[in-house]
Amino acid sequence: MELYPSLHNNRELNVTNTGHTVLVADGAAERAAILAHRLSKQGYQVLSARDGREALEVAAADHPDVILLAVGLPRTDGIAVCKRLKFDEKLRHIPVVLVSENNLDEDVLAGMDAGADDYVVMPLGGEALAARLRLVLRIKENHDVITQINQRLRKEIADRKRVEEEITSLRQHIEFILGATKAGLAIVDTRMRITHVDPLLRKTHGDPGLNKCRWYFGCGRGECARCAVRKAMDTGEVAVSEQTLPKDNNRPVKITSIPFRDGHGCWLYAAVIVDISERKALERDLSQAQELEVIGQLAAGIAHEINTPIQYVGDNTRFLQDAFGDISRLLSTIDIMLKEAKGETLEQTTTTDMRNAVFDADIEYLSEEIPVAIRQSLEGVDHVAGIVRAMKELSHLGGEELTPVDLNHVIENTLTISRNEWKYVADLVTDFDPDLPLVPCLPGDINQVILNLVVNAAQAIAEAAADHTRGKGIITVRTRREGNYVSVRVEDTGTGISEHIRDRIFEPFFTTKGVGKGTGQGLSIVRSVVEKRLGGTIGFETEVNQRTAFIIRIPIVTSEQAESDLDTPKRPRYGTTLPAGSDLPEV
Repeated sequence: MELYPSLHNNRELNVTNTGHTVLVADGAAERAAILAHRLSKQGYQVLSARDGREALEVAAADHPDVILLAVGLPRTDGIAVCKRLKFDEKLRHIPVVLVSENNLDEDVLAGMDAGADDYVVMPLGGEALAARLRLVLRIKENHDVITQINQRLRKEIADRKRVEEEITSLRQHIEFILGATKAGLAIVDTRMRITHVDPLLRKTHGDPGLNKCRWYFGCGRGECARCAVRKAMDTGEVAVSEQTLPKDNNRPVKITSIPFRDGHGCWLYAAVIVDISERKALERDLSQAQELEVIGQLAAGIAHEINTPIQYVGDNTRFLQDAFGDISRLLSTIDIMLKEAKGETLEQTTTTDMRNAVFDADIEYLSEEIPVAIRQSLEGVDHVAGIVRAMKELSHLGGEELTPVDLNHVIENTLTISRNEWKYVADLVTDFDPDLPLVPCLPGDINQVILNLVVNAAQAIAEAAADHTRGKGIITVRTRREGNYVSVRVEDTGTGISEHIRDRIFEPFFTTKGVGKGTGQGLSIVRSVVEKRLGGTIGFETEVNQRTAFIIRIPIVTSEQAESDLDTPKRPRYGTTLPAGSDLPEV
């Protein structure tokens, strides 16, 4: 292999390089030297080969940009070398210019059939040769560009095909997962129109056809304000809501809405709809079980509360029975005396019997004690009636619809039946707003909420007093109206809540009580009832070893109803302090 800057063998060129390499394959040394000299002067890097076999070796080794190939090469002629070059996949892109000393048509045709890109006849002027080389190099460069573009297109097509296959596979997996989990997927635009639904929703609700979301799912206008999609639109963040699907037998679902942008930068909202029918049923069962558990814990206390006034009634009734015997004998003696006095036959013995009967009956004592016994008996009966009435109202949980209730009265009933839980450790202070309007509630649920909070307060106070350094605590239950909300505050002077568990107290099954003393469901159910069933909020304030206050806020349905409630007659003011040691509090 030789480089020809002139007629000398050298692998270095000291002229301006065009950036292209030319292989001169010619068995005629003089002509090859002339070509090499001309090309070197024009700035080409020149390689040489003296026969066809060497031309193939140099081309394979150095991949020149163009090959000047003499037709009459020794060992293997130029036509055969051209065919070999064009047959080789790695070399076929190199332009081949056949060089001949004659202009025979058969040579030209044979060369073109062999794949040659051009054909020159020597002698040829330097400028003409340079022009022919520039032409074939431009053709080669264009071919290279086209080849690169084709390769890039093939790669892009392959990549796109692979991505499409991945998307198809992913869509199938998503549809399978959604179907297996009874979940659905809908895409909603900023105009609340459904642009896409998965097969499960399509099967249930049909083709969306760019319908509004509420029309497609059969929801009323009011549902939109609570919908996760609307919340995601307003906040730009992932939102979650729980609703029912009227067109699907009011099936309860959990909707998670995820905002995202499409390829054009437009906002869309994915709504993942998960069936929570089973979870709702379990929550109802768990709530009822927990309520029964709390009521079961109160049963012994309620029995004690009833037993005390019943003992009063029994003892006073037996006293009245004995007193009635004495009075009966006195009345019999009086009757005899009256008859004898009428017949003017009054005997001394009758007078003596009368005196003895009066003495035995102790009229002065009976005059003082009989009214007391009757009053205590009536109070005991009223107290038992109050407990029974409160238990009766508590046991009537009501339906699933919100009902306007006298919240003060409901809370008072709950405090009555829970009295045995707190009376030994605390005094109870109630501070009820007398102007409180009727509040839309589920009476059974609000009973359960207050019961849980009061029992927890009593337990916290009992724990704080365990070291016998504290006296009785105080449980305060307060109601107030706050705009379109009613707040209920249950505060105790117990142990408070440690800072490291404050973010966990509403978690299901979390409890700080010992084994067998609590399920950890009380506060979890309280939050579930307040937030999900009543549409309210719950929070707390606490100071370690000082106090804890749980604050519940329940919405009033409409401002119009709230204003009408304000016009109702005023209720009597609630708010008395019940000392824990009193056996017969007013009911």
